[in-house]
Amino acid sequence: MNSRLLKTAIVISFIVSSIAFATLSQVNLISQNHIVQGYVDDPPGSQTYYLTGTQPISGSCSSSFGGAQSWTEDLGVHGTTAGGSWSYWGEASVAYIFYPLGNILDFSFTQSCGWSASPAGSWFSFYIKDLETNESLISFTGDDDFIWANRIDDTNGEIYEGQSQFSVFTDHRYELYLFIHADAMDGTGVSLTANIVPEPTTILLLIIGTGLIRKTRKTSSRNSVHIKVNVEK
Repeated sequence: MNSRLLKTAIVISFIVSSIAFATLSQVNLISQNHIVQGYVDDPPGSQTYYLTGTQPISGSCSSSFGGAQSWTEDLGVHGTTAGGSWSYWGEASVAYIFYPLGNILDFSFTQSCGWSASPAGSWFSFYIKDLETNESLISFTGDDDFIWANRIDDTNGEIYEGQSQFSVFTDHRYELYLFIHADAMDGTGVSLTANIVPEPTTILLLIIGTGLIRKTRKTSSRNSVHIKVNVEK
């Protein structure tokens, strides 16, 4: 194997390994909407927050009895609470609308919850929907019973993961939605993160195609320079 082929093999190997960790930046993202909100008792009144944006955001509120906080990140939603009342809660959601780059999408998610007394009242939800047909590719909601049933051994914590693959259409718009609700119960934290990527073959073809276009442009540019020089002579 000559040095050029070896370099090409190394580059392709690196690209394939990188795709495994790709995110929504690898699809044609149209829009994103982030929302965080929360509530805490503060007799005789209350404290609240509600924020929206097109980029990751965070919000919080507190009283002498506890507090709530929630935030979003790229492909992630999180919330924590502290206090002894059912009326302390924090929520976070994010919705992405995109066009796929290929006909296959790999989707994976990780959900976790930790609590001091109980996860009662806490839950999480997600879905992927074809907006052209209104058909759900995947939809799931895990309530506090689900969280409790999947706890790690005898600890006050739970982690749940999943992975699926779907056939999609490149001219259809799709929505990915993530949501968490963290309730108080003396302190609870809920997180949900996701990853969605096109098939590796699609990315490789796009990269190779881009490389060929750049090479062709460079070659054309060089030829035009030589012609110009010859004419001047």
